Amino acid sequence: MMVTYESPSQDREAGCTGTQRVEATVELGEPLSSRRVLVNNWHVYTPVGANPPDLRPCGENGCDPTPPRCTSSSYRQAVNDTDVPQHTTWEERGCDDTWLVLDLTTRMGPVCGGPGDDCSSSGLSQRWFYRADPSGWRPVATNDHAGCAGIHKVLPEWPVRLCEALPPLDRS
Repeated sequence: MMVTYESPSQDREAGCTGTQRVEATVELGEPLSSRRVLVNNWHVYTPVGANPPDLRPCGENGCDPTPPRCTSSSYRQAVNDTDVPQHTTWEERGCDDTWLVLDLTTRMGPVCGGPGDDCSSSGLSQRWFYRADPSGWRPVATNDHAGCAGIHKVLPEWPVRLCEALPPLDRS
């Protein structure tokens, strides 16, 4: 593990401008096991999933991401791991233990003052296809086609039962 010490104020004018790498031994009263390590009161690391003696940084979804399952919390993690705007909503279109298809919608349009001010907005929808990975759902393709034709061009192995009833995307 690497430990870095910085002066609390990072005051370079005080003369603390050099760096030096040194090896430090940390003795624990008992093995770290699966406990987490907090650094600078902000960054969290875990030995779970890392090659000892290394630690793995915990990500946006925590140290123990939700395994890919057909659940709302797992879908939220999939959306968080997809490069889409923050307030994107989702609709699950098909899921099994290996594959997931979500329609993601982001509201677009002018900023409106309140109800009844004749301000209209619309949604931009995109269909995302995911494959299960040990760390969560991973995006593998997007398209806006009904049925299986679009996804089978990219992923012929995609299960028909998860795409045959897909409607075309609503572009409202």
